[in-house]
Amino acid sequence: MAVFYKLGLRERINTCLFILSFVDLLYLAFACLLYGERAFALSPSHPRYGSTFRFAVENHFYGLYGVAWATAFVSVVIASERCFCIYFPLRAQNFIKTKTMAIFLALSCIFITLGFYVVSEKYNMICVYDVERNVTFWQLITTTSYYVQHRNLVDIFDSTVYGFCLPAIFNVTVAACSVAMILKLKKTLSWRDKASSAMSTKEALLTKMLVCLSIQYNIFSSPNFCIRSAGMFESGLSGSGKYFNTFMLMVSVVEICSFLNSSIPFFVYYFVGSKYRETLQGLFKSRREISRKTTLYSTNSLG
Repeated sequence: MAVFYKLGLRERINTCLFILSFVDLLYLAFACLLYGERAFALSPSHPRYGSTFRFAVENHFYGLYGVAWATAFVSVVIASERCFCIYFPLRAQNFIKTKTMAIFLALSCIFITLGFYVVSEKYNMICVYDVERNVTFWQLITTTSYYVQHRNLVDIFDSTVYGFCLPAIFNVTVAACSVAMILKLKKTLSWRDKASSAMSTKEALLTKMLVCLSIQYNIFSSPNFCIRSAGMFESGLSGSGKYFNTFMLMVSVVEICSFLNSSIPFFVYYFVGSKYRETLQGLFKSRREISRKTTLYSTNSLG
């Protein structure tokens, strides 16, 4: 976020990447709050859900998990924006203002996150006693009065909207934009000396970075789409079906992939984006320079 702020938020792409970084930060911070206490578990049989997770569910904070869908939406917008810019550079300059894009992304992220509350409110925690192991633990369930009363609406949001439609639209859009950007980038690099309309070196490097970002998004978001699609054909693959253990294993894989999806972009920016790398290094050099000058000033004052 600091790097994109330093690069200048007046440019639309920097604003989009700044918002993506901010939403990723919110999602990872929320995930750390939910599961962070498990890092201090002394026993391998420590329950999956700790006291923080229970507090979030019982106090209606679990809906913030919808931020994960907000990060996906911003990734789709970034891929679409870059694809539009390299194919229609003249129209793209005046197509949408940076401020308008920022407001659009902010409102969309809030709307998508709040929409997930329709799904999250069906969950509740119950205390379960395991007779064989003689232990008590908390388990996540969906047999709440809210779910019983609004089952049809919740199932539509859970299975259709957030389960199939959004993953399908997001993955297909990002994949299509990635292919389009790769073809344009390949053509530009091949015809750089011949085509007068070829994109500049700066645009080419930026496009290359965003192509890598889009590919990374598709790789780590595909498991979610697969498990959701499989659930449409096998009803037992759910939190209350006969394949409960398999379902929970797949959910864990999906969660890990979503965490990676919000963590890896930094490395994509750093190793692929030369401008990002230079700016980041410049920030640390500036801090060292300030620290050095402060030390020299203090030494001279003492002298």
